[in-house]
Amino acid sequence: AQMEFDPIYGRMPSMCHVYGDVFVIAYSTVAGQGKAITVTISPAGVIGPIITTYLYEPGDRSMYPQIRHVDGTTYCIWYTGPGSVGWVSTIKISNDGTIGPLINWAMFDATYAVNPCPRHVSGTVWACAYQTGSIFGPGRLVTRTISPAGAIGAQIDTHDFDPVQAYRPDLFHVSGTIYGIAYRGPGIDGWLRTIPISPLGHIGAEVDQLEFDPVQGDYCSVA
Repeated sequence: AQMEFDPIYGRMPSMCHVYGDVFVIAYSTVAGQGKAITVTISPAGVIGPIITTYLYEPGDRSMYPQIRHVDGTTYCIWYTGPGSVGWVSTIKISNDGTIGPLINWAMFDATYAVNPCPRHVSGTVWACAYQTGSIFGPGRLVTRTISPAGAIGAQIDTHDFDPVQAYRPDLFHVSGTIYGIAYRGPGIDGWLRTIPISPLGHIGAEVDQLEFDPVQGDYCSVA
């Protein structure tokens, strides 16, 4: 089955399971707004009609959204907002696919943040890897809290894992307090780094690194 969820423009979609056969898609519209829609996908693969649409960012420059489940009916969306500033918003999505209201929002980088990759750490602690400075800028990792009700806490820690370039970083959990970041680094080479993040959100010193492709390592994804 297939479905055209936006007949005009549906850029940079990010998808998350909600409940049962309900899924949510966050993406950027033709006007650059941040939109979320819910649809159903049956176990047999049948795609239902759009349930709800919701503008979580009405500005004209919302890009690179990444939506994640927090707890219950609370979800978070990390994205690049107007002025290329990094934002995280929390939103309610009911089990039946009804979206809204927006609960809370906060800047995680007030200067520049693109291609965010968030990951739950422990309890209310979340981490996010992204590019800062410019579209091909350094790689940065930040931690902060998001409560089950959607309240966003202050930044806990910050660490620049690559001072030169980290294009489209993919942050993933390895084991215990160890996390990995795969990305395209300087010279478009493929890089992998490991770093500890404590359950309280404190980022430790780098454990190890590997240049896994000395020619080109683009659009990294680690399962």
